[in-house]
Amino acid sequence: MKSTLILGMIAAATFAAGCGDKGGNNTEPNNHGDGHGHTHEGTRYPLGTKTIGGYDVELTQVKELAPGKEAMYEVKASGGKHKLEDLTIRVWLGDTAGNAPFGKTKANFNSHPEHRDFDAHITPPANMLEKLTGDVKVWVEVQDKDGTNPAAFDATVHKGDDHGHERGEGHGEEGRDIHSGEHHMLGPVTIGSYQVTIDQIGEVEAGHEMAMEVKLAKAAKGARLWFGDDTGKVIGSATRAPDGATQHVHIMVPKDIQANSKLWVEMTEEDGSKNKGSFTPVMHKE
Repeated sequence: MKSTLILGMIAAATFAAGCGDKGGNNTEPNNHGDGHGHTHEGTRYPLGTKTIGGYDVELTQVKELAPGKEAMYEVKASGGKHKLEDLTIRVWLGDTAGNAPFGKTKANFNSHPEHRDFDAHITPPANMLEKLTGDVKVWVEVQDKDGTNPAAFDATVHKGDDHGHERGEGHGEEGRDIHSGEHHMLGPVTIGSYQVTIDQIGEVEAGHEMAMEVKLAKAAKGARLWFGDDTGKVIGSATRAPDGATQHVHIMVPKDIQANSKLWVEMTEEDGSKNKGSFTPVMHKE
């Protein structure tokens, strides 16, 4: 009986040593994973270091930020009065005022001795650039026993171009080549302080994606484009172009577009004010 008990204790000890605890305390290198079996693969964009609530906070973005695509943020904090384990860090995408239209994400603490940082996975909705029409900011909020303090960083946002779109090289939906059509120059039209010309590629066809370029005499923040009626009422949804003097954009033509619809463009001035103007697009004829 005594020998049986000893053998049982040895077997139990061997099983415990081989399995580890249920918390998965793995001390092997994990290629800077997030402590949950994920690895941080993709191009890294350092967004800078700021002092938040007495802590020096360094933020790194992994992958470009794009609507509907996951991006990952690594947060390294140092200094301050409290242990990292006692901090709560939240990350969100917002405007310059700190509004969080998509909610806030609580970052996970990575206790691996080689890293000891926080990370947050954020997947913005497909209409991100409609909700955030100005500069997109990554907000980091540090909460400790003494209070809560936020700060904003500039996000690295994917700029649309005519090279390597998600649906294929220069193709829209259903593999259609939306860059091979005839070019139609619309304008110029003066919108606020900007003289705007539209290079429409192909004809406007209901229910299909098309490409066009907003050409400006000076660089500007991304314009917003949509199809609408004479009053500017949106038909379908608006699309935000990337920043610059030549802004390439793909826009989905609504299925219920009318033959007399206008292409509307909204420009944002340096002081944040907005102005809009309309163009008469070249429509597809049955």
